[in-house]
Amino acid sequence: MNGLFSTFKKLGGWSLLNLWRKAGVLPYAVAQVCLTGVSRKSLEIVRLGVQQKILHKLRKRYLPVLEAFDEEWKSGQYATEQESCPRVWICWMQGIENAPKLVQDCYSSIQEHITDRKIVLITAKNRKEYVVFPDYIEQKYEAGIITHTHFSDLLRVALLVKYGGTWIDATVFCTGGTIPRYMLDSDFFVFQNLKPGADGHVLNISSWFMTACAGNKMVSAVRKLLYEYWRENDRLIDYFLLHHFFAMVADSYVDDWKKVVPFSNSVPHILLLRLFEPYNKECYEELKRICPFHKLAYKRTSEEFALKGTFYDVIFN
Repeated sequence: MNGLFSTFKKLGGWSLLNLWRKAGVLPYAVAQVCLTGVSRKSLEIVRLGVQQKILHKLRKRYLPVLEAFDEEWKSGQYATEQESCPRVWICWMQGIENAPKLVQDCYSSIQEHITDRKIVLITAKNRKEYVVFPDYIEQKYEAGIITHTHFSDLLRVALLVKYGGTWIDATVFCTGGTIPRYMLDSDFFVFQNLKPGADGHVLNISSWFMTACAGNKMVSAVRKLLYEYWRENDRLIDYFLLHHFFAMVADSYVDDWKKVVPFSNSVPHILLLRLFEPYNKECYEELKRICPFHKLAYKRTSEEFALKGTFYDVIFN
């Protein structure tokens, strides 16, 4: 029972059920639980089914918006806003000096290993120097309708459309070595949910690391969809709204999507999953060899951070 409750909390708990209720998919979720049961695997299957229902709802409403964007793109309406200037974008609204130690260590690792371009730290004080959002987005953000997390989704696509470069979440640790050129200099790159593990999944990207040239079509399309969504809505239909819209855009621009170098998003999460296990040098060296970027999380207990001899202890202390 404790394991079941833990899984329920990991999937979003009561807040997720409330979100599903507002999105109109809670009856479907309840019916699926009755059919499949309440095991961990069953709850994961229900979650995937709900995401499929939500994507269908979003596609039905916003596919015309995407089609209108396509006409605007072809007419050249987006050609003049590009200000290509490759940079690395990292955001911690309170300032890095007020960030948790793990976040500060991650930020330092980016500074240490990416030295050929400017690293820009976005904060609450300087964000308006780089991008200006429509008034309705600013008002909804200030009112708490748009959360900090989902405002950062808007921020990353807006920065990449205007300037290009690479968005890296503040909880990404860089171990250096030879960073593949395509990760930082492609027209578009994200870590992807790849087959066979992607079977049954409707969301195909991770958004914590995104590279794009200024004015990239796919990112511009996602920005258009996000802006239109928040113009119309005062609530969030799903935590992974950005990912839903990327799935829509990838389906619409198949040729562009096929140009993205495939790299599984499971690999950069291995260190996170092993972080508080006993340190293994051979394992760590192999992780550094296969990927220079590692998505971590700072929301762990003080007891875990205090454990001795773990990957975290050896790498960060």
